[in-house]
Amino acid sequence: EFCQDILNRRPDSPAFLLASRMERQYIRNGNSVAAIDEAYNAVLAALLYHTGMLAEAMQEAERLQSFGFEEKGGQWRRPSSESGGNRLMRVWQIASKVRQGIIQQRQELQLDSAIQEEIDLATRRRSFVGLNPQAERENSYKRIAGIVTQKAKFLLDLRVAKNPLEFTTDEAVMNSVLTFVLSPLSLETEKHLICLCRSVAFSRIAGFQYFQQALKYAKYPTMKREILSFLGPSLRRISPEKSTHHYLDGLKGAGNAPTLACTFVFEMLMTQLAAILRDPSSEPSLLTAALDPPASGIRDLSI
Repeated sequence: EFCQDILNRRPDSPAFLLASRMERQYIRNGNSVAAIDEAYNAVLAALLYHTGMLAEAMQEAERLQSFGFEEKGGQWRRPSSESGGNRLMRVWQIASKVRQGIIQQRQELQLDSAIQEEIDLATRRRSFVGLNPQAERENSYKRIAGIVTQKAKFLLDLRVAKNPLEFTTDEAVMNSVLTFVLSPLSLETEKHLICLCRSVAFSRIAGFQYFQQALKYAKYPTMKREILSFLGPSLRRISPEKSTHHYLDGLKGAGNAPTLACTFVFEMLMTQLAAILRDPSSEPSLLTAALDPPASGIRDLSI
């Protein structure tokens, strides 16, 4: 509900009170454009949601509502708590960058359009009547800001990006959100790329599990050596253009669950290789085969 109040700017809501305070004190906006305002509100809601600061924002809004506030000289008498206020201030500052991003994209479109008009005039192919400049401006802003709004609302339907068990900074999450919503790719294209990335992740998980099971049930050293002869080359094919490789290469964007699952099954596989290396009865040729995957540049392997 708080996110919806941010999106819709419901005047009598705590979210509206908090947003008004933060923007009056920390953000300096120029002329308002309805489409850009809508995109800004959607991105702001997505940032609060994915940084895990939604509860903090709600508490701050309730504090403002409970104690009241009084404007004086463009500032507010009652400041936020220092740490919480600084974090929330940073969210609003990052969200404000979406305005400049939309304006910059429109300027680039204008430049492309001007170049195309010159080409059309030079080749006598111009056969249309241009739009009124004001109408063209509004239409281009609606088109660009509409894509940003659509992407930000899509992010609100996903699980929270910041995992408290991981060392992911607020800044990293916010920059990722901003990059995503300002990408020139359509939402459908982005969804397609995410699905492809997840498909690669699940295929890699299955591959590690197959190697793990094959090694588990191989009875003879020659069988294990034959299995391991395929592991190193398979890992190197993940990023054939690179001299070093990592089992998570190419999985950025797959999501936390597939990435963590891939890490888990890979570590189990490396545990099996470590057992082979520690086994005094292992043949030299088997030890050489077991050492091949780490030699391909895989990091964070402890034996």
